[in-house]
Amino acid sequence: MLAPMRTWLTILVLTAGALCATPAAAQFQNHSLGVRVGYLTEPGALDLQGTFPIPAFGINGSFYIQDHFDFFGAMDVGIQENSLHHQALLIYPEVAVRYFFFEDYLRPYAGAELSFVHAFLNDECDGTSCSTTDNLIGAGAMLGLEYSITDQLSLGGSAELVALFWLNEPVILEPRIFVRLSTNF
Repeated sequence: MLAPMRTWLTILVLTAGALCATPAAAQFQNHSLGVRVGYLTEPGALDLQGTFPIPAFGINGSFYIQDHFDFFGAMDVGIQENSLHHQALLIYPEVAVRYFFFEDYLRPYAGAELSFVHAFLNDECDGTSCSTTDNLIGAGAMLGLEYSITDQLSLGGSAELVALFWLNEPVILEPRIFVRLSTNF
């Protein structure tokens, strides 16, 4: 009588354990969405003449492709008060392809990016206020490191060097640095 009861108890415990178990997480999630803060330098062609570096904040996301590669995108905004243009709002969208050297909790990477800068400048024109805009486009390299705090949360940082092009102007090298907090799903 005791043996069949043990059998049923074993089956009940194993069934309850199987129903309560979470899915296996042998691999990190392949999408991420997060926020980032950092510093941008002023593209020299804009001649902003303010305090540098420019603090920036933005959102970012990534999609893991395979074999250590992923697509990365970000939209950053920098706001600056200065003496020449009373206020400048800089928008920095970028897309990149990154290669991860390791795919573990600590993930260093290198990447190539395309970047665009759109600047809204608040000038003084003959004693009145007027607004102008400027656009730059560029390509560059990035180096970074991501650390997975949990399976769903990661902390990372990156350093970027972008060569920006502007019509009838020399190429401008713009260094950027960011710290990022992302959720993986």
